[in-house]
Amino acid sequence: MFTLIPNLPANPVTAVLLGEKYGLYAEALLKLGIKTYSLPCCAELCGEERHHADMLVHHVGKNRIFVCKNVYSKVVSLYKYSCFEFLESAEALQQKYPRNILLNGLNIGNLFFHNLKNTDKTLISEYENKGYKLVNVKQGYSKCSVAVIDESSAITSDCGMAEAMTAAGIEVLLIRPGYIVLEENHYGFIGGSTVKLSGKRLAFTGSLELHPDKNRILRFLENKKTEPVFLTDGPLTDVGSILPVMEEDNCS
Repeated sequence: MFTLIPNLPANPVTAVLLGEKYGLYAEALLKLGIKTYSLPCCAELCGEERHHADMLVHHVGKNRIFVCKNVYSKVVSLYKYSCFEFLESAEALQQKYPRNILLNGLNIGNLFFHNLKNTDKTLISEYENKGYKLVNVKQGYSKCSVAVIDESSAITSDCGMAEAMTAAGIEVLLIRPGYIVLEENHYGFIGGSTVKLSGKRLAFTGSLELHPDKNRILRFLENKKTEPVFLTDGPLTDVGSILPVMEEDNCS
């Protein structure tokens, strides 16, 4: 069986989860031979968060995907003939922070980072049963704020996440906040604008040309033997993460 570690595909990705609003990126991915499973809007959230995959679902490995209670029945209905094993969150998402970030935890290696008092209970139990080390951080948008490069390296603009990951033995490139488009907000996050396409390819939703840390990011990727891929020529945009999932032809 093809095994997919969350955020860290070893083989070339052939399928992703992405908010239904972001067809532009789905088209770009299709040109690379990657199918998009679109996620429905969550009316209970506000602004762009309604469409963000890392708010609505959480991939825990292989084909197991936690889905927020708000859109669970819609997702199951849409993809009832797929190979995914959908698991319903214990609680529904609510508009105001921190009840909107119940599934936005970060999985890297055998570590799970999140604001643990606000993590969905079913997700906590899943990682405890898997033997992961749970690391409490202040950042509720843990997944969105971090671009995972490999099991021991990542990029973020969040100082708290950088400190926690470094303490856990992860090499972190700390970049300046901002310079990533997110409608209705001041700026987006690097994790929400990237996706691993294989073990050694990291895709960006747009160009790094306007980011002041462009050269530092590219050098970091080069040192990690990771090739950057740019899905569009537009600005780097936070779409709430593009999540690589199990290849449909390899689910049995």
